[in-house]
Amino acid sequence: MEHFAVKRITQELSELQKHISPNFCAEPVGTDLFDWHFTLKGPSQTPYEEGLYHGRLILPLNYPLKPPKFLMLNNNGRFEVGREICMSNTSYHPDEWQPAWTIRTMLEGLVSFFPEESEGAIGALRASDEVRKSFAKSSWNFKCDQCGRLGEIWSRHKEWLAPIEEEKKEENKGEEGKLEENKGNEEKVKILKEEEVKEEKKEEKVEENARVEEEKKEEAAPDMKEKYKNMPDKSEVAKFYRNMNIQIRVLDFLILSLLGYIYYSVKF
Repeated sequence: MEHFAVKRITQELSELQKHISPNFCAEPVGTDLFDWHFTLKGPSQTPYEEGLYHGRLILPLNYPLKPPKFLMLNNNGRFEVGREICMSNTSYHPDEWQPAWTIRTMLEGLVSFFPEESEGAIGALRASDEVRKSFAKSSWNFKCDQCGRLGEIWSRHKEWLAPIEEEKKEENKGEEGKLEENKGNEEKVKILKEEEVKEEKKEEKVEENARVEEEKKEEAAPDMKEKYKNMPDKSEVAKFYRNMNIQIRVLDFLILSLLGYIYYSVKF
């Protein structure tokens, strides 16, 4: 069972070192994987936000089947120093413990537990905001016999965290760039849609003008019919000209015949 616990703890330690948290740092004391010390950054917008809070995490030999113990090692105004903290993920409540919880999730839970007031809970304290703020300011100078001064611990942690934060900033810039690009594309799409709407309105206007012109022509049609109703039909006109043409040809023939008769009469 201890071998399984060592394997699990080693995996969690590797994960914590690979994915550094901006809210806490934690590691085993020396070579003992079951005895950890941690330093928490006080949650923002609370009396603890300027403080650093140092504590001890004791893991059982059959971890993660059984819950660990938490103790705070410096004054904070929220938990008693050196006394086990009562939370749902500690040895005070083994019936509520879940093996899926990890050192990371437990410490994140402890950070979120700071602003809550737990009346009558084992290891809990009540103090004014002024007292808690005073503890927060002085916490940076607290020195752990095994880990050193908290201010120095957190400075080293910030150095380890810096490349990750810089990478996140670059990722955020990339995301912002994508958002700007998407915004630009949305503007282009909007402009294209507006142009399409304008073209559609223009086409509708042309169609409307054509329809109005057609209606005007239809309205004028009866007047044109009235104007030309007394004019001869085209077939009648054609017939008239055909008759005139025949008559002219007959007249030409008669004239030529008469001239020929006169010519021969005079000659002979």
